[in-house]
Amino acid sequence: MDLKNKSYKKIMLKTKKELFINLLEKNINILQCPICKNEVSLTNGSVKCNNNHSFDISRKGVLLLHKKYKKCQDEIYTKQLFTNRRNFILKGFYNDVYNVINKIIYNKYQNKKINLLDLGSGECSHIKQIMKENFNVFAVDLSYNAIELASDYLKDNILAICADVYNLPFKNKSFDCIIDLLSPFNSIETKRVLKENGILIKIIPTKEYLKELRNVLCLNDYEKEEDIINNISKNFNILDKTNVSKCFELDEQTKKELINMTPLSNHLNISPIIYEKLNKITINLDILCCINKSNQNFY
Repeated sequence: MDLKNKSYKKIMLKTKKELFINLLEKNINILQCPICKNEVSLTNGSVKCNNNHSFDISRKGVLLLHKKYKKCQDEIYTKQLFTNRRNFILKGFYNDVYNVINKIIYNKYQNKKINLLDLGSGECSHIKQIMKENFNVFAVDLSYNAIELASDYLKDNILAICADVYNLPFKNKSFDCIIDLLSPFNSIETKRVLKENGILIKIIPTKEYLKELRNVLCLNDYEKEEDIINNISKNFNILDKTNVSKCFELDEQTKKELINMTPLSNHLNISPIIYEKLNKITINLDILCCINKSNQNFY
């Protein structure tokens, strides 16, 4: 029985790598080397540039495409954290946010085929809920654990790469739409890879977002919204801001997933009293629709 299980697992791992390579072959033309910025090619299961910088694809379909290009142990952003995050996200807490995002994209592109990039994607549970048939989806996150879990969505044509949002491995003006949902953001790099007439959709937390969780864990407030907007405004015009707000009741299992998907809770001793106090959660987010400053029109 053990031998059969090992054989099955081996087949599944190989299949993920094959799925990744198939997706990569179709999209290799928009990638660039994160070290020297030259074009890259796919050779014998590795991504290489003409300066001999080489980036291997793992058996699980993970490509590290950043300057360090080595897997490192992460004691905070663990696989368990991202598993809890996925379980929480898939329960529908962000559905209203997805609806607003899809409306913005449809108003701009209707059903045209577009290249879409998800910045700081985590394990890709958000973009999996957002994507439509006309989206050619790329996702980047610096966490190896997150991208390894994201390989579950290779069968859904989501090409997730382990990369740095401050040094994106894509050529200039590659994307029609970029989504950043509660993730680190570099205004200059984002502008560089966004097409001249493309759109940036930036989702930012208000002071009400997950307030119940922050209260029971005594966590600091999020970065001030004004500071985030000032950073965005350096390279983008904000055309529209939509607020989504909803409060949800929590069952016991969801409480555990919520607490354990929070990086700052990793080394805390969570007492039963915490779970008793956490009975509901508020999702309150602002969704910004932005365009390049050099482009004055949405359409």
